[in-house]
Amino acid sequence: MSTGTTWAYMRTSTDGQDGQGQRQDILEWSASQGERIDHWVSEQISSRVQRQHREVSEVVASLKAGDRIVVSEMSRIARSMTELMSVVQEIKERRAELIAVRDGVTIKEDDGWQTSAYLMAVSIGAEIEREMISQRTKSALQARRAMGVKLGRPAGKSKLDAKAEEIDKYRELGITTANIAKLVGCSRGTLYSWMERTGRHGRGKTKQGSPR
Repeated sequence: MSTGTTWAYMRTSTDGQDGQGQRQDILEWSASQGERIDHWVSEQISSRVQRQHREVSEVVASLKAGDRIVVSEMSRIARSMTELMSVVQEIKERRAELIAVRDGVTIKEDDGWQTSAYLMAVSIGAEIEREMISQRTKSALQARRAMGVKLGRPAGKSKLDAKAEEIDKYRELGITTANIAKLVGCSRGTLYSWMERTGRHGRGKTKQGSPR
């Protein structure tokens, strides 16, 4: 069991991805290894945004010797091979570990050229997959437009509607609104607006004393 701090990092893009699968991957790893997750960090931001403007940059900068950062897969950390190699190098220099659960790999300070070769293969594969998904998505949207299908979310609907039960459970546990927003993968403002629209504001306080 690790004696350092274990960080779990999840990232979803702004295209409506659900981070629940990433959370489940990490929780299953935690249970199988008997390791506790000390800090959960979740952000909803496009990987096209430069790393220094993403929360993962702060997580990596806070790592100390013996710490570890756990992700569902390498693609959650970086978009390009160059960026991924830079992140890995910084983690290794801090004598910390990077664990990619779905990829089944742990990267440590003393890893050699095999790690670089593996990361290159993973990064190239991820870039090809993203391009294929992008092309399929564009083709599907063009086909729907040609059929006269109106695109976009229906007026008044929110992706948080599907997470209402999950959000209510977090509120019952006394988790602050700011932390709930991280858990469900949205911005604090988005969650506040949704709670206001669904009448969840003003129903009492969390254990920390913040509005639910």
